[in-house]
Amino acid sequence: MLRIISIYAALYFALTFGDAFSTMFAQSGGVGGEFNPHAQNGEGLFHLSKFWLMNIIAFMILTPMLYWGVSHRQGISVKYLRQPLLAAYKVFYLNPFAKHVRSLSAFHFIAVAVTMLLVKAFATISNINAGINQVSFADGLVVFFRQFFDGHLLYWAVMTSIILPFWLIALYVSAFFLKRDSKNEFAVVSA
Repeated sequence: MLRIISIYAALYFALTFGDAFSTMFAQSGGVGGEFNPHAQNGEGLFHLSKFWLMNIIAFMILTPMLYWGVSHRQGISVKYLRQPLLAAYKVFYLNPFAKHVRSLSAFHFIAVAVTMLLVKAFATISNINAGINQVSFADGLVVFFRQFFDGHLLYWAVMTSIILPFWLIALYVSAFFLKRDSKNEFAVVSA
């Protein structure tokens, strides 16, 4: 368990550093401001201490979630490991720790942690592209959603459209690794 959490922490902070430095790289080339309103200064530019505070809080939430999910991986339903898409549509339950939903919530907790890594990797690559080519991968989404929203709603509309595909990918990636986990009773489930 310590190994999994350590690997996750290393990836999380490496990608967070990548996101921070790629954002500064993009802004140093004169490309826009910080899109995340929670990580902006008063002028709409990147605010490093807000960024780190937000990411440390997220890490402190995601790490126990991952720990709990991995600790309860033996209870994850085989149907979700065989068909992760089924788990994508069952996201509403009041108590994720209740026994009757653990077969799903443990899987979700693992996938949420993986989703965050994928989103951070996307942000880093997008920021680097913005610094080099003066355009971010999310610019098209921003232009589209700006017709309907502004401010925080614009940010969350764009982020939701970015996060959802990564959520689906994370479910499949999580299922792949869980099926091959030698300590998991589902290791023999065929893909």
